[in-house]
Amino acid sequence: MSNRLKICLFTGLIFATMPAIVFAKTVRNLRDLIGEIRSILNLTIPVIIGLAVVLFLWGVLKYIQAGDDATKVKDGKNMIIFGIIGLFVMVSVWGLVNVLVRTFFESSPQPVQFESENSESVLD
Repeated sequence: MSNRLKICLFTGLIFATMPAIVFAKTVRNLRDLIGEIRSILNLTIPVIIGLAVVLFLWGVLKYIQAGDDATKVKDGKNMIIFGIIGLFVMVSVWGLVNVLVRTFFESSPQPVQFESENSESVLD
C-alpha cells in the first residue's frame, strides 16, 4: 500500500473513534477504563474488519485479472491469504477480549427463574 493510502486509512480510523473520545466520561477505576477501551474497540474493530474484507476482495480481483502473468497471480494469492489471516486474527482477538472482559469485569449473571402458569417456580 502506498503511504498516502495508509495515511488516509489511519485518519479515517481516528475520525471514526472521535465521538467516543470526545464524549468520554471521567474514569474512576479499572472497570471504567476497561469499559471505555472496550467501547472504542467496538467502534473501530468493525471498520478494520471491513478493510480486511476489502483487501481480500481486492486480492480476488487481482487474481482473476492476472491471467497468465505469474507475478500478478502470486500477488493476488498473497493478498487473499493476508486478508483471510487478518480476518481470522481480528475476529479471534475481538472474541477473546470480549470473553475476558465479560468474565472478569462484568457482574455475575442472575439465575433464570422459570415460572409455570400458576406463578409458582418450576425449580422449587
